Amino acid sequence: MKDATAHSVPAVVLGVETDTGLSIVRSLSYQGVPVVGVAVLPNSYTLRTRHLTKVYYSRDKSPENLLSVLEQVYFDLRRKSVLFASSDTHVVMLSEEKERLENMFFYPAADPKDTMNLLDKWLISENISKYNIGVPSSICFTSDEILSRKLDTLQFPVVLKPALRDVEWDLKSNQKVFLVQTLDGLKSRVKSYSNFCNRWIAQEWITGEDSDIYFVLLYIKSKKVLGAFSGRKIRQWPCRIGSTSLAIDYYDEEVFRLSEEILLGMGATGFCSLELKKDKKRDSWAIIEPTIGRVNLQSYMSVSAGINFPYIGYLDMLGLSVSSAIKESRHVCWMREIEDIYSAREYLKNGRLTYLSWLKTIYRINSFAVFDFWDLGPGIWLIKDKVSSLFSKHGD
Repeated sequence: MKDATAHSVPAVVLGVETDTGLSIVRSLSYQGVPVVGVAVLPNSYTLRTRHLTKVYYSRDKSPENLLSVLEQVYFDLRRKSVLFASSDTHVVMLSEEKERLENMFFYPAADPKDTMNLLDKWLISENISKYNIGVPSSICFTSDEILSRKLDTLQFPVVLKPALRDVEWDLKSNQKVFLVQTLDGLKSRVKSYSNFCNRWIAQEWITGEDSDIYFVLLYIKSKKVLGAFSGRKIRQWPCRIGSTSLAIDYYDEEVFRLSEEILLGMGATGFCSLELKKDKKRDSWAIIEPTIGRVNLQSYMSVSAGINFPYIGYLDMLGLSVSSAIKESRHVCWMREIEDIYSAREYLKNGRLTYLSWLKTIYRINSFAVFDFWDLGPGIWLIKDKVSSLFSKHGD
């Protein structure tokens, strides 16, 4: 898939202090693309990668400061480069500032209104019912409505989410969702966040394990799928409501067909993905949530399987030829190292995992979020950070 004419054009990756950002950097650099990073946390272990030609730092995650840094990147490079987001807050910013940025960067930005609609869980919840798939019962409400009778019909436990994870949410909360057991607990949680989040969605909890969650990653251009990969979660951290910590490639024809139909029907373009969970109570699939405008955390496992989504996007954004890469599989088992240790420890403690099955899983792992034999810096510094943190706790 390499194209030598493309490699003089740099890629700029937002959020290189994260595991998602690191995966994008490596995916592009291994194809010969020069990569520039934008980071907020200067001491992150991910910045020890050998694949960044330069790193620019923003004082915080606010759009004003990130935009100022991007303008400096453009001034220094003196040319348009290809821009990648690694979080929903980046996607929101790029969408809202499309007119300001499109003369400085290439990126697959749809119409700003369409992008915001695809990110808004209120609108997704209201519109997804037209597809032939189970949708967890949901109630959309504002912080002002928590004392009304609107929430009395909820069956607990529920998953509580902000309608939109915007920049302010990202700045003030380190959690994506909450598993709430009671109405009083929900009211308390909403009140504690009411100063910066007003719109919420309470979604029925779908019973099942982390391993009942499946995902499909796509890259779409003009209603055509240029890249596709599907997998299955094994564990998450935090367990049940967190991000992927262990996953395998897995192809289920029905999951793949439904995901493609829904994402195309929703008008998604560029990077997108969908998570589905097997609802054993109803014997059907239920939508968990889509990711729009960026690759997600476990996307690097697709690179290990021969489907390099960042590079597909890079070529497409430059208007270069892209060979379709769909459903290729090489028996990939991907691990987010530290998080999966935490998750496995909880599974072992609760009797949901045996030491023998855990060791068998470890033996299968061939793709990692951080550790890379050809790029040892991030892994070494991750271990160093964890050891230092451990000694600091003992010192206290």
